[in-house]
Amino acid sequence: MARLNQYAAAKGVSITITLSAEDQRAPGLIPVRKTPAPTGFGGGGGGAAAGGPPVDPAEQSRQQYNAMEMRGFADGKRSVLHIRNALSAEYGPQPIARVIAFFDGLAKTWEFELQPAK
Repeated sequence: MARLNQYAAAKGVSITITLSAEDQRAPGLIPVRKTPAPTGFGGGGGGAAAGGPPVDPAEQSRQQYNAMEMRGFADGKRSVLHIRNALSAEYGPQPIARVIAFFDGLAKTWEFELQPAK
């Protein structure tokens, strides 16, 4: 961030770039699998089928695919930030908060554990 601020100052632009709490947290979290990887991928109800609001089928499919990819990128070495960046490189910008929430949820189910980066 210091480098970007210096570049902006050199160009005569007065800005200060700051990171959100999620951006600061993401590089320090390493998702480590605690349970065996699933052998099959089940579809399943979500949205209106589960009693919730209707969900666009294309968006639901995209979310399921992103979840599969995030699990695949989580090798016990990559940080949440690296996983988000890889997913963004493949499928377009992904909010870091969504990726953190995804792994926080999996930590609650004991599928993954979030360990501090070394």
